[in-house]
Amino acid sequence: MKKVIPTTVLTRSIKGWGVSARLEANDDEVLRGVLRTLPAGFESTAIRTGRGSSFDALLEVRAAGRQLQLKEAGLLRFQGTSRRALGRRLADALETLASTSSRTFAFLHAGGVEVDGRVILLPGRSHAGKSTLVTAFLKRGARYLSDDMVPVDSSLRAWPFPRPLGIRSAPGRSPTRTPIRSIGGVAARVPLPIALVWCGRYKPGVRRPSFKRHAGLAAFAQLLAQSPGAQIRPEIIMPILVGLARGTSVFSGVRGEAEAMVDALLRRLETV
Repeated sequence: MKKVIPTTVLTRSIKGWGVSARLEANDDEVLRGVLRTLPAGFESTAIRTGRGSSFDALLEVRAAGRQLQLKEAGLLRFQGTSRRALGRRLADALETLASTSSRTFAFLHAGGVEVDGRVILLPGRSHAGKSTLVTAFLKRGARYLSDDMVPVDSSLRAWPFPRPLGIRSAPGRSPTRTPIRSIGGVAARVPLPIALVWCGRYKPGVRRPSFKRHAGLAAFAQLLAQSPGAQIRPEIIMPILVGLARGTSVFSGVRGEAEAMVDALLRRLETV
């Protein structure tokens, strides 16, 4: 018997990290499933009918038989039969929304770890080796904030934004999300002050990591290059970046193997 496609639209409000989204679904079971996959920091509430609300995004989940779809602002973001994959794409959409449109935080495209109550930020674009470096820190006892995006508040504290580690099996391949507990990692639980920022890249064969210190406008430029929402929310993000540039040790450089870089950063942390 052919399954009847539900026509009822179920709605939820998704809020977290200074953004909100309206989530619509046509299947209660699928809706409950994706709500269980919400990233840390996001919460779901029912939308009261008859009360107008404004949202930063409209997300639509549609089920037709075994086929599933996710649309964002009318654009198709996922189509397939895997509910797990649907949940991952929804999480991606919400995290991207937060990093670009937050009214509270400046998100830096960075890895982040806690060492003795202070945070080391490791900004870098995709394929820069952030996850590899963060993993090496976790194996040395550091606590995990994030391997991709770190929210920073107006008090210049970095917040945990804990997704599973994105580890690539080979260069150029898509990352596989791996829980930090599988490598013995522990997540940070509270916002913490930022002690050091190293904006660098991996280069095979480099034995000694380099540290070029930046201050003022040069430090600000390094941070701005890793702030995906700067053009959308400059009134929120610019003051935070200015504060970081003035009050935090900001470096750029080149590194080789992750273990040598961890040693170098830990030694540098003792001097700042």
